[in-house]
Amino acid sequence: MKNLLLFILILLNKLLCACGYYPYGEATRISLFNPEVFGYSTYSNFYYSADLFTPNEGSSPKEFVEQNTKFWFEYCNKKVDIPSIDIAIYKLREAEIDTYSENQMIKYLYHHHDSDALNYLRFAKNCEFFNSWREDPWERNSFLQMPKREELINRAITLANKVKNENLKERYTFIAIRLAWYNKQYDKIQSLFATVFEKKPNKDILYYWSLYFKTFAETNKARANFDLAQIFANAIDKRFVCHQNYRSNVPLEQTLKFAKTKIEKSNVYLFYGIEKPDKAIACLQKMYVLNPSSDGLSFLLLREINKIEDFVFTPYYTLFQPSISYDYWENNGHTSTRQVLIRSEKDRMYANEVLQFINSVNINKVENPFLWKCCKSHLLFIKKNYNACLITINQLEKLTPDTTIINQLQIFKTLSLIARQKKGSAIIPKEVQSTILANQKNGQFIFAIGKELEYLENNTDAAIFFSKLDNSWEEKPPLFWKTTKSRKHSYTEYFENYFEYIDVVYTPEQIQRLINDIQRSKTNTSRFEIFKYQNIQSEVPRLYDLLGTKYIRQNKLENAASAFNKIEYQYWDQNYTAWSENNNIFNENPFYNFKYTPKFIFPKDTFLLNKYTITKQLINFLHKAEDNREKDRDYYYFLAANAYYNMGPEGNISMMRRFNSWSDFYLSDFEDEAEFRQSNLAKKYYLLAKKYAKTDKFKALCLRMLIRCEQNKMSYKYIEKDVDYDYDLLKIQNPFYYELKLKYPKYLDDLVSNCDNFKVYFDGRR
Repeated sequence: MKNLLLFILILLNKLLCACGYYPYGEATRISLFNPEVFGYSTYSNFYYSADLFTPNEGSSPKEFVEQNTKFWFEYCNKKVDIPSIDIAIYKLREAEIDTYSENQMIKYLYHHHDSDALNYLRFAKNCEFFNSWREDPWERNSFLQMPKREELINRAITLANKVKNENLKERYTFIAIRLAWYNKQYDKIQSLFATVFEKKPNKDILYYWSLYFKTFAETNKARANFDLAQIFANAIDKRFVCHQNYRSNVPLEQTLKFAKTKIEKSNVYLFYGIEKPDKAIACLQKMYVLNPSSDGLSFLLLREINKIEDFVFTPYYTLFQPSISYDYWENNGHTSTRQVLIRSEKDRMYANEVLQFINSVNINKVENPFLWKCCKSHLLFIKKNYNACLITINQLEKLTPDTTIINQLQIFKTLSLIARQKKGSAIIPKEVQSTILANQKNGQFIFAIGKELEYLENNTDAAIFFSKLDNSWEEKPPLFWKTTKSRKHSYTEYFENYFEYIDVVYTPEQIQRLINDIQRSKTNTSRFEIFKYQNIQSEVPRLYDLLGTKYIRQNKLENAASAFNKIEYQYWDQNYTAWSENNNIFNENPFYNFKYTPKFIFPKDTFLLNKYTITKQLINFLHKAEDNREKDRDYYYFLAANAYYNMGPEGNISMMRRFNSWSDFYLSDFEDEAEFRQSNLAKKYYLLAKKYAKTDKFKALCLRMLIRCEQNKMSYKYIEKDVDYDYDLLKIQNPFYYELKLKYPKYLDDLVSNCDNFKVYFDGRR
């Protein structure tokens, strides 16, 4: 439970670090090695997961027969089918155990005149109601439960002493022990176990079931852990409850003192190894020496591989910390991207330790040699030894007819073939295309391909594969990832779709190459090419919008206009008007109007607003403003400044720079974040408007607009330092406020107290 509490604290810390949802756990964990493929479903509650351990009903394989059913199958000399036994044991009521029963097991027992077994079944059914904590709060009859259980306990002991069959004797005793546990009669549990089971030479399922209840009566915590370890290894149905009762504060060495045999020691290492959230190689090594043929050893190795994936791939691909961070508190829960990647590389070294361990074992001694070889191939991939990984996989593919395992191997083969290419010349080899098609719904695989291509500087194909993620998830939730550009831990620093990612990370040149590639793909007819481009083929107008927006951020207006001009009007109408699905509506002319400000400029022209027309008009106004022959340069500089100001957070065309909403409290990773927040270009052109102004009134109005720009710049510093705003201080420290007060004191109150008088001052331009 200690690990669970630690994990909960980590999650709470992560959640509280952000205003809103912040990805954690399974939402960020990378897992490419599917444990379900290798047949250890009886351990499925303990597959490695960010959720630690959870009950997993119905996890047993179809051919699995639980141990109690096996006992009765053997008891009936294998003459009764398994389903009939299950029904007789778990579904029939006491009254249905009679000579008229159609159940094959009941018929068999009556046919053989086995009254002892029939009486036992009736008694067991009679006790079922009392094998729980159920009480009736309305009738207040819970006080009757304990005496009734006591009566049944005594009767079970009496029947155990009378019956001749030793198996039935033990079963009556087990019922007594279980009832005593519900009655909290721990002394009775101890005495019954000591009398009937303590010295039992052959430890069957009844022994371990009874031992489980005895652990609650055990005062020595190390001894209790030892017993739980033995139960865990031998009683499949008790594994999860053994975990729930594990004493995490008891050192392994203390528990090992109770082990008398190699098998018992091995069981202790298995139990403790599964409970370890950090590196468990020592447990693997000890188990191999003590009991190399244990299926628990193979499962523990399988679990360790998934753990290493989390340690290495979660940071390497997503830039998040591993979903379970064993060194979380060493960094006070705060790690930079650089620290996360350093941690990932250190854990590649741990992957090499586990690989060396696999190479050191006698593969013929282990329970599942094929699994161990598969683990070896994956570790070779993790440590970037791609050629050796491919050689191993090619050998393994010849050894198994299991198509699910072959597919698992081909996933690593695909990633190795892609990752081993030279940076700058990576492609998607034809030989991996069928595997990609077969696993197109495996989002983590698709994402890993994208990241490997991106690391090899094939950003075009990387973006295309990231675009597949929206439709690739089946059972797992969408994956979240970050970028090395991330400023700080906040809810704005991660991505869950390709467009938001390339919006921040890709350059205009990379966007243009992506568009060109998509347009060339229209003539492709192969199945793989159709799959590859099917999600992004219709995105070209949106990508041109992104390309133009990126040029706006760089203030390359001609380039932006050229990109926007390639978009048909229908796109603007669908995405930037009242009919669109978002709130990015061009409903205010940015050259003449401001939010929360009465209209004070009469427009001399009207045009349909979209990114292209606004950009063209801005270019036009700047050309006029910069023309020495133009007599109204102050006017055009002022209008251009208005447009630039309106591209910021408080403006009416912030969509010229941003596609989505932004945070008032956290800085984003966009290259123009300073301009977006500070209105520096607006400030530049208001200053030029003031320079060419002919009247004091218009100069005063320019200063009033400069006060706004400077206030934005000062607010930016508060956000950058992550401290609260001081609006009074913003005003006092604003140099343009003092200039207005000093040079035009009679206009100060008019312009600063409210904006109702702006029209008078603008009209006073001449």
